[in-house]
Amino acid sequence: VQNGLGGHAIPVDYAAMVIMLSTEIASQSEAMAGKVPGLERAIPKNKAIDFSGLLHQAAVALHANTKDKNCRQLLDAVSKGSSARLDQWLASKKAAKKRVIQRKADERAAAEEAEKQRIADEKAALEKKAAKAAAAKKAAAEKIAAAARAAEEKAAKAKAASEAKAAKAAKKATPKVAKKKAPKKAAVSKKAAVSKKASSKKAAAKPKVVKKKSAKKLPAKKKAAVKKKTVTKKKAVSKKKAPAKKTAAAKKTTKKAVAKKVSKKKAAAKKAAPAKAKPKASKKSASKKSSSRKLTKRKPR
Repeated sequence: VQNGLGGHAIPVDYAAMVIMLSTEIASQSEAMAGKVPGLERAIPKNKAIDFSGLLHQAAVALHANTKDKNCRQLLDAVSKGSSARLDQWLASKKAAKKRVIQRKADERAAAEEAEKQRIADEKAALEKKAAKAAAAKKAAAEKIAAAARAAEEKAAKAKAASEAKAAKAAKKATPKVAKKKAPKKAAVSKKAAVSKKASSKKAAAKPKVVKKKSAKKLPAKKKAAVKKKTVTKKKAVSKKKAPAKKTAAAKKTTKKAVAKKVSKKKAAAKKAAPAKAKPKASKKSASKKSSSRKLTKRKPR
C-alpha cells in the first residue's frame, strides 16, 4: 500500500509491535490483534516512509539484542520507563514460554497417561472377554458332560428295564409251556384211561382170562365174589346192547311201513284218476294262452 500504491500506511511487524508495547503506544489487546489504530493520524503521509524505516531498524536491532543501549535509550527518549517495561515483558514472556512449555508437557503427560489407561482398559477388557469365553467354554463342557452322564444313566435304566421285562417274559413263558404241556399229558392220561376202560371191557368180555389171573392172585373166598361180579357185568352189558339192537330193528320196520303206505297211496291215486284228464287241462291252458294273445294284439283307438 505504501510503496506500490502510494497510500498512507505504516507497516508494523512483531519486533516493531514489541517497541509499541514497551512505549505504551499500543495496548496488549491491540498487539494481539496486530494493529495500532491512530498511527496514520499521528504520523503525516510525507514522513511515513522515513518513520517506518527507522522503526524497522530499531526493532531489528532490539530483536537481535534485547540489551542494546542505543535501542534502550531510544525507548526511554520516547517514553520514560520503557526499558523497564521491556524487561518486565521479556520476563513475562519467558514465564509465559515456561508456562506454555509446562502446559504442553502436562498435556503430553496427560495424553500419555490417558493412552496408558486406554491400553490398560483394553487389556483388562480383553482379559475379561477371555475369562468369559473360558467360563462359557467350561460351562459348555460341563453341560456336554452332564448330558453324556444323563444319556448313560438313561441307557442303563432302559437296559435294566428291558432286562426286567425279559425276565418277566421268561417267567411268564415258562408256566405257559407247562400249561400247554399239561393238557397233552391229560390227553395222554385220558387215552390211557380209555385204553384201560377198553381193556377192562375186553377183560369183562373174556371171563376166562380173569379167572386165570384171579386164580393165581386171589384166595378161594374171593373167587366166588369175582364170579358174581363177572356174571352181573355180562348181564348189564347184554341189557345195554339189547335196546340198541331193538331200536335199529324198530327204525327199519317203520321205514318199510312208511314206504309201503306211500306206494299204496300212489297206486290208488293212479287208479282213481281218469285217462282223459290230462288233454282237457291242456286245452284249457291253450284257450287261455290264445285269449291272452288276442288281448295283447289289440290296439286302443
